[in-house]
Amino acid sequence: MLDDKVLQLIMNNQPATDHGRLMLLETSHGTPNPLPMLPTLQPFSLPRIFRDTGHRPTINPPKLAIFRNAQGLRIDPPLNPKETMVVWLRSQKFCNYHFLQGYCPDPRCKARHDGRLDSEHLDALRYLGRSLPCRFSNHCRDPECYAGHMCPFQPCANRNCKFYAEMHVDDRRIVSQDP
Repeated sequence: MLDDKVLQLIMNNQPATDHGRLMLLETSHGTPNPLPMLPTLQPFSLPRIFRDTGHRPTINPPKLAIFRNAQGLRIDPPLNPKETMVVWLRSQKFCNYHFLQGYCPDPRCKARHDGRLDSEHLDALRYLGRSLPCRFSNHCRDPECYAGHMCPFQPCANRNCKFYAEMHVDDRRIVSQDP
């Protein structure tokens, strides 16, 4: 068990010297204990050691609505980002979860979580996210889902399209929305 004086020195970030002399501190049993000089501790912060969890990107609050066409199928509102932004974002490998939903659930995620994206870059990242089909197809009930709920190509000429057949929607007019 450490002596209270030693603990106080450590907690106050002070060296164990008294004007350059070696201090003799008593142990809890009352016997003198020669204590070598403790180095001055360098301040540190945990965010330098662990992933920067305090930084969250500035994102626009998501529209908490799901848009539907006349058949009741989920329709993604159109996005028209600049092609240069899309190309740049594709090369940067930003984490969709982190930047579009504000958190990343995967501690082993290899995508980028650093930096900030403005609203134009976030729209371009949403556009890229929609190139991957949602696993719930156009039946998805999550208003914050960033994945695609319909094939972005109309008409789609790809026989091996990664979007399900029901995600090839012809009527893209939004006629209603779920709150």
